[in-house]
Amino acid sequence: HLGDYVDRGPASAQVVKRIREMEQDCKIPGMKVDVISLMGNHEDLMINAYREGRPGDVGLWFNNGGYPTLDSYGVQTQFDIPLEDNQWMENLPTQYKDEANKILFVHAGIEYREFPEMHRQTNIWTRTFSFFNEDMWDDNSALDDWLVVHGHTPKTTSGEWSDRRINVDTGAVFKDMGVL
Repeated sequence: HLGDYVDRGPASAQVVKRIREMEQDCKIPGMKVDVISLMGNHEDLMINAYREGRPGDVGLWFNNGGYPTLDSYGVQTQFDIPLEDNQWMENLPTQYKDEANKILFVHAGIEYREFPEMHRQTNIWTRTFSFFNEDMWDDNSALDDWLVVHGHTPKTTSGEWSDRRINVDTGAVFKDMGVL
């Protein structure tokens, strides 16, 4: 999962519950299915509102879907959201590397100059020109043969792909833009 489990509709609490159940259900001895959930920028916004509690952090989260998330939990403030859900979100990784197949999964993208060492905030927030201009990636041979799978930046109802990057965000959250 590439992130943004909260703030993207009226059922954030239910989405978080289901994903956490999937992670547990698939950890059965003998099964070869791993459920990997990455952090998105909306989890980051919620965590900052919870951890910091500063008016700016809280306001930013509220302006980006925080109110429906609170409603889905049936609570009034970010401090009333179950601690275990906040801790789960805070501990989500921001990237997953499938080394064998040279596929990198992130919520938003990468900075080609940093690869393979990447900053957490880049993985969940970036929308830089250099990320979307894959010709620039040639300056870093460590990216040779790697495919980056990401979301975060809605494109079209069919997503966007090339030999080096696949954007799976079809804008499904926006009624007038995309479909799941």
